[in-house]
Amino acid sequence: MGSFLTMSLQIGWSALGTSLVPVTPTGAAAATALGDPVAVLLSGSGPVRLPLFCLAITAILTTILGSYLALLSTYNDFVNAPQNERMGAKHNRSKEEVHEHGMKSFVHRFKAALVISIPSSLIACTSPSVFLKAIDFAGSYPVLILWGVLPPLMALRSRSKMDQRTSSKERNTAGPLVWLLLLEFVSLFMVGTNVFQDVSHVWNNLSKL
Repeated sequence: MGSFLTMSLQIGWSALGTSLVPVTPTGAAAATALGDPVAVLLSGSGPVRLPLFCLAITAILTTILGSYLALLSTYNDFVNAPQNERMGAKHNRSKEEVHEHGMKSFVHRFKAALVISIPSSLIACTSPSVFLKAIDFAGSYPVLILWGVLPPLMALRSRSKMDQRTSSKERNTAGPLVWLLLLEFVSLFMVGTNVFQDVSHVWNNLSKL
């Protein structure tokens, strides 16, 4: 159900962009016709402009909040782990109590906010398109590897170990072998396609020098 709702949202958004973006835009829209359709719609004066602007702002804010919380969790894992072990050994506290004590410190939160926000803000200020490039890179490699390449390999490895220990009737695996191999092939093909495109782009730029 969750995947169906997400797919419906994507189809609806694509249909909206296709139907509202003019085929031969004029004026300010012509400059962005080959780029982002959101920019084309925002450059117009139709009734969808204000709701789309609010949606874009909300999407940006949720992305910033999600990225901040993810970085904060990573920062706390690195900083609090050694400190929690020392405090737990000294005062014989539970892990939950130690973690709660560390998170209540205002200095700790302020320091974490500075460590997380300043480097990312400086990188973001270098270019208006650096965020889009980072998103493109994340979707091209880390996401594909984490959610496309590795899961089938892990399932195949787990199945291989289970084949040595249990019978075929007792196995509880991730489906037919052909589906795992197909998913692995498609994921590797997509990664290879991205690598080919990026290498070709770099090679073309170098050849122009």
